[in-house]
Amino acid sequence: MTQPISIDGVEFIEVHGLKIRFQRTRVGGGIPVVLTSPWPESLYAYQRIWPILGAEASLVAFDIPGFGQSEGRPQLMSPRAMGDFIPKILAALGLDRVHAIGPDVGTSALLFAANAHSDLFESLVVGSGRY
Repeated sequence: MTQPISIDGVEFIEVHGLKIRFQRTRVGGGIPVVLTSPWPESLYAYQRIWPILGAEASLVAFDIPGFGQSEGRPQLMSPRAMGDFIPKILAALGLDRVHAIGPDVGTSALLFAANAHSDLFESLVVGSGRY
């Protein structure tokens, strides 16, 4: 069984001059699932579902620039700019096609990314549910 997200498993990768925090698991083949962090949280928002999803698919969760522990810049703080940056993160992580889950700020960023780079996305799950 996949272990929950833990501080020990978190890594950083440099993407166009920014340190981006991420965690990944690898389960067999198939198209990985990417999860973007919701505001004001971080990739730890997926702590409880990580083991469940990770039993079925390879996962990559990352803090989008300027959120969680990822570095940011003012020019990236719009949905379109973030959508232009997400494909750069995917390329740096060696991901050429993904299922993407983007709640909150990830919703519009992933929609812009998928519109400009539809070849990168097998599917999107976007939006935020409130109870």
